[in-house]
Amino acid sequence: MEHSPRRLDQTHEYDERYLEYFDLFNERYFYDCHEVLEDLWLDTFESSRKFYQGLIHLATAFQHLFRGNRAGSEQRFLSTLEYLRHYPHVFEGLDLEAVRASIHYWLEQLRVSSPETRVIYCDAMVPKLSVSKAVFGAP
Repeated sequence: MEHSPRRLDQTHEYDERYLEYFDLFNERYFYDCHEVLEDLWLDTFESSRKFYQGLIHLATAFQHLFRGNRAGSEQRFLSTLEYLRHYPHVFEGLDLEAVRASIHYWLEQLRVSSPETRVIYCDAMVPKLSVSKAVFGAP
């Protein structure tokens, strides 16, 4: 299937699948946004590959958290940080510092809560992702 880019500003185009990931993530369809971005990740052989893999793991972490899988969410949050660690504060229009802050918040919630209790999923503490029209970076 051919995927066309969508222009957000005068200098950069994003793949439709990348933008669909944001729409689905913000609607909290974590499994679906994981699937959409995995398709793009499989087609990518450049510097964005680990970035996309990190975003896939981010969606999976929240899916695990939402379902009460503590170990799965912690593992995926940690792998997300690892995949994104070489990327600048903003990459492909995404504020990665806000993403990292959210991950650290949830890792702390998992750390301080009893392993026998379910961490309360709070939608207000899940970031709303958006693409900046002005800043682009490379790792």
